[in-house]
Amino acid sequence: MNIHSQEYEDIDDKLLYHFNEQFEKYSHDRKISFDNLMKVVREFGYNPTVYETNDLKGEIGEHTDKIYFFVIMKRVVNQFSTNEQKENLKEAFKIINKSGSGYISKDELIEYMIRNNLGTINSIDEIFTDLDTNLDDYISFEEFQNYIKVK
Repeated sequence: MNIHSQEYEDIDDKLLYHFNEQFEKYSHDRKISFDNLMKVVREFGYNPTVYETNDLKGEIGEHTDKIYFFVIMKRVVNQFSTNEQKENLKEAFKIINKSGSGYISKDELIEYMIRNNLGTINSIDEIFTDLDTNLDDYISFEEFQNYIKVK
């Protein structure tokens, strides 16, 4: 079994249904053109960069078959989910970072967590210590993101 077959088997039924609808809408002679593939990608809410578009075109050429189309679309959905999660983390970071400094202070974390009944002073101290991996007494977005990924 090649990697594309394995990736195809990992796609859930709901996504397969939606992918199949799009494939049927845009395919000709059981193939989908690269341009139509990009239309579908955009319909799913993902706007790839020029680099990503060129990389994908280099991978599939001018046309692709149904199974590989499904594999590509699964990758797109996974990437979009990752981007959406990162945007959600950025929004959460901004909410906690009341000062807008780009770093969460210990006071900001305490204020946010106490206001939302998310812990005691002692538990928040422990969380801050876990978050502040470079020990500069501030939490950067990268530290925040890495902590969330681990949890």
